[in-house]
Amino acid sequence: MQIVSSVIISIIIFSFSKQITYVYSLEDNIREILSIILKLKAIQLPIHSIGLIPKNILKVETKTNKIWIATIISSIINILGDILSIKLGYNEIGIYIATIVSSLINTALLLIFSKYKLFKFSFNYIKQLLYFAKDLIFDKIIQRIVNIYYTHVASLLGTNIYAIHCVCIAIVDTLSEITEGYNSGLLVEYSNDIDKKKRNLLRKVDNVEFYGNIFAILFITIFIYPLWLILGNSVSWSDCNPYIWIYSIEFIATVAGCNYTAYLQANKNTKAISMMAFIGGVCVRMPLCYIICKFNLGIVALSFVCGIDRIVRTIYLRLYIKSKKQILFT
Repeated sequence: MQIVSSVIISIIIFSFSKQITYVYSLEDNIREILSIILKLKAIQLPIHSIGLIPKNILKVETKTNKIWIATIISSIINILGDILSIKLGYNEIGIYIATIVSSLINTALLLIFSKYKLFKFSFNYIKQLLYFAKDLIFDKIIQRIVNIYYTHVASLLGTNIYAIHCVCIAIVDTLSEITEGYNSGLLVEYSNDIDKKKRNLLRKVDNVEFYGNIFAILFITIFIYPLWLILGNSVSWSDCNPYIWIYSIEFIATVAGCNYTAYLQANKNTKAISMMAFIGGVCVRMPLCYIICKFNLGIVALSFVCGIDRIVRTIYLRLYIKSKKQILFT
């Protein structure tokens, strides 16, 4: 199911890559490069989707060291490919091709490590998957639409501001990659607690929330500058500072939201998650972006938007859990 959906999306992106670029205010040469990168992204998408299947198996079997090994090997190949593409003059296109090769190797290693085999399952099993998946898919689709509009507004603020925005977003997105593993770990932990019928689970969740936020703040303090050196030093630190710190509020709020998302997923209650992107994205981020665009409020206002959006989502999830406390395992 995951592979089929990714192939459909991949075909759409590949077929309409040029048209998609008109969402953003770009120069023609940049538009051409972005169009090619979108086609390469479309090729990568099914490869990445296949890799998620054995990756999830390894998470559930608590063999996360295998995931780490696959990531290290594929990352080294990716870096070597990036260096080679730059030296040969292929630049952005070559770098993305190196990323596709890296994804292919990562997926192959995960399949080998997980010893993945296809198995037969009933129609009822598919129905159960769809019942929970539909909420998560709806959240992802809305989030993608919100992100496109957010990037569109940023591109209207001028090339210099857009460059700063892209650097800050790249750093926050890199930080947010951590939350994928964090969410998966919490999901497995909370699911095990529910299976074992451990009491006072909600109190544990709230404690994890507190310590998780402290960790996120310390992590930002230590890694923001090194990440800028790696990802965005083409834009000076003085230009990115202090906006980069404001953008990083999104990471702290995302860590907080992951905790409650994992708790709801472990409880097999995905209704709140399906509305999360709608409430935070459509009801908060998009109206704020419209105001920024209309009154030309600039990057200061833009840098606060994602953080406010994520904070609203986290508050919404906690309020939902409080209102449904009687029907959730607590």
